[in-house]
Amino acid sequence: MIESLPSLFLERNFQFKTGDFITTTSDVTPLILHRGIVVVEDDGKAYVYHNSPNELNENGGSIIKESVESWLKSRQIKSIKPTNLTRDKIENMFISLGSKKFNLFSFNCEQFVYFVKDGEYKSPQLARYRDWE
Repeated sequence: MIESLPSLFLERNFQFKTGDFITTTSDVTPLILHRGIVVVEDDGKAYVYHNSPNELNENGGSIIKESVESWLKSRQIKSIKPTNLTRDKIENMFISLGSKKFNLFSFNCEQFVYFVKDGEYKSPQLARYRDWE
């Protein structure tokens, strides 16, 4: 049952691995996909790096590091895909893009995670929207 996925994953936090590419919907915007990348720290605690339109980090940018538990509170997991990303690469991207601010069309959550994962800013959702115009 899709509604039980977040609590199921939270109960089994060990399932998250560094580099996991998570796609979710949110309770506030259920038709829009939100994406983040997991980093599991040495103590086993899992965090999601994501690009937030509503929050700023200490450098004034919109890339946030948030606990998996907190990030999933109002979200439903649609998929978790493993990648070969390392903790160092993800954290270095967080630092290098730390002051960059969210922009729906040029730096949204998809564009951030695809840049970290593939080295290019892309947003399949925006591409579909442009095809509808």
